[in-house]
Amino acid sequence: MYAIIGWVVLGIVGFFLFSYYKFPNSAVMSGFKTKRSFYFSVSMILIVSIGAFSAHFYARSQEPWRASQIFQLKGPEGDIHLYTGQKEKAAINYDKQIHTKRPYKTNLLLWDGYDEITLHVTQRGDKDSSYKKVYVNNAIPDSGVYRIPVTLTFPEKGKWRIDIYNEGEPINAIVVDVQH
Repeated sequence: MYAIIGWVVLGIVGFFLFSYYKFPNSAVMSGFKTKRSFYFSVSMILIVSIGAFSAHFYARSQEPWRASQIFQLKGPEGDIHLYTGQKEKAAINYDKQIHTKRPYKTNLLLWDGYDEITLHVTQRGDKDSSYKKVYVNNAIPDSGVYRIPVTLTFPEKGKWRIDIYNEGEPINAIVVDVQH
């Protein structure tokens, strides 16, 4: 969205510069009394464009840490549970809040059969990751969805990303908010 605004505003700057050099006596240019007012207006519009592009790139840098969507699915017994992640790819059970230093027993849901699943758990701003190998032979198939029991422990509160890999290839990332 911000990138579109930035390009539109930059196009306006281009239009003014083109009009200034190609048609200096046009009706568009007659609105500017002096060269200084023209350059001031163009520079202010250019600053707005740069601001829009900056907002776009800032929003893009925050995207990998946006909390994953929460959705509902029926469980094996027909009861409804909440999950966070991406439906049709990978998700974890999210029926209760995740708290620090408490083991969080959940199910990892996968919609495809995989051979070797690895979870990389990273806290926002942390360069080190903890790795957890998940054994697929524990998977419980349930109408096209594979449920793998997993226990995760988060040492600190904040945003945590769980990257899910199959034989080194990324499947999905789940971002959760861990409470104190």
